[in-house]
Amino acid sequence: MSQILKENGPVLPERSVVEEQLRKVAQSPPFAGSPRLTEFLTYVVDQTLSGLGPDIRAKTIGMDLYGHGADDIEKKATVVRVDAGRVRKKLKEYYTEFASEGELYIDLPKGSYAPVFAPLREPFVSEDLSTDAAVLKRARSFFWSGAILGVIG
Repeated sequence: MSQILKENGPVLPERSVVEEQLRKVAQSPPFAGSPRLTEFLTYVVDQTLSGLGPDIRAKTIGMDLYGHGADDIEKKATVVRVDAGRVRKKLKEYYTEFASEGELYIDLPKGSYAPVFAPLREPFVSEDLSTDAAVLKRARSFFWSGAILGVIG
């Protein structure tokens, strides 16, 4: 998988690789019947690939994706946080039950709306994912190993 270096940012996989994985995830059983969550994931992935990942906030998601007005956004920010949690659960389900080795791992770490991308080097096993912290730890491990290899390679 070839990689590109974003200015002032991490090493990211090529856009086409991320978009293909996003299509797989979006068409999978966990996301089937959840167009709102699919749109959420697509939005944050697109923003990140466009170099705007650090700028993604509940306010921007609410306004850009859900059409909330600037006056309503403070009251509606909870909707964005709840949907982010639902997306995280669906991603966890996808990578636990449907992903295979070699796929790109898309994670939406808690506390952020910017996804992280990493190669999935081994199939996920449900006991490895007993907590969200374990998922995040694994994603960070994959991310940093990929970033280090990108710098060394």
